[in-house]
Amino acid sequence: MFLCCSFWRVPIELDEVYPLSQHETVLPLDKETIEYVADQTAKYIKNTNYKAVILLHDPENWNDALLKACKRACAKRKVKFEHLILNRESKAFLASFKSLMEK
Repeated sequence: MFLCCSFWRVPIELDEVYPLSQHETVLPLDKETIEYVADQTAKYIKNTNYKAVILLHDPENWNDALLKACKRACAKRKVKFEHLILNRESKAFLASFKSLMEK
């Protein structure tokens, strides 16, 4: 699953399906959108039974609001939390992501 401002939570299986694959988001995101998404993500984590959460953190677009909200929600539920700073062009990022997924 990933977050999309236009459609909220999108299962990865539907990523390339219209209309989910056909949208645009204005960047930079406004403060209200960032806070809303952080709050809704925390609520989602609190209401699920995940054993772990991995956040591919994009501080350029989300500042630290989403990261902090996820950390708090996971700590409250005693859910394992990991995050990686998103770097789309880094082999090291992909290696780190692979390592987390294999845990």
